[in-house]
Amino acid sequence: MKRVVIVHGWGGSPNEPWFVWLKNQLEVHDVEIEIPAMPNPDHPILEDWVKHLKTVITSPDEDTIFVGHSMGCRTILRYLQEINSEVGAAILVAGWMSLEEKSLETEEDRSIAMQWTNVPMDAEKIKKNCSQIIAFFSDNDPYVPLLNEQLYRQQLGAKTFIIPGKGHFSKKDAIEIPEVLAVIEELIKSRKTQGMFSWVFFVGQATRYYSPPSQKSQILKY
Repeated sequence: MKRVVIVHGWGGSPNEPWFVWLKNQLEVHDVEIEIPAMPNPDHPILEDWVKHLKTVITSPDEDTIFVGHSMGCRTILRYLQEINSEVGAAILVAGWMSLEEKSLETEEDRSIAMQWTNVPMDAEKIKKNCSQIIAFFSDNDPYVPLLNEQLYRQQLGAKTFIIPGKGHFSKKDAIEIPEVLAVIEELIKSRKTQGMFSWVFFVGQATRYYSPPSQKSQILKY
């Protein structure tokens, strides 16, 4: 059975609108869905979040699909770096390696963000444990500059999408993200062929799509 694990971000919760929508949409499939409440979300500590994720997901495997939002993406990447098994995929929404500094309004915010961004990332170990990384960004995200789209492609070999006008994909920006649902549905029904999933992506009319040169993908517009 496929398992989808959704990890919320800084200041978030399992009740974020698009998480609830996504869970409801996936319930028609034979899928186990988990949305853990991460510890101390207003003052998140990377080590605590990764430790908590390890207690929730004790036996990740190739049927495990991770979905992360914002700081939840960073948590998933660190988790993937520390485990010794391969998972099915990681779908990362508004993830970041670099933050828009002017969006961090207080010294406390800057201190919290710094202890996440300053932790080294072993990209090769992450890619070894997760060969399918798909990342979604918005062109008007106040926190995550589009530089991150390029960084995700170059460092993680991610397939990336830019969806216009979705901000930080937060409560006020995104109640539904059909592009994420379509990718998960394809992962659920697909079988591995030579270690890689077959791909059909839903891409909105205005969505820009990027793929690393070494990877080939199909794009299907509805």
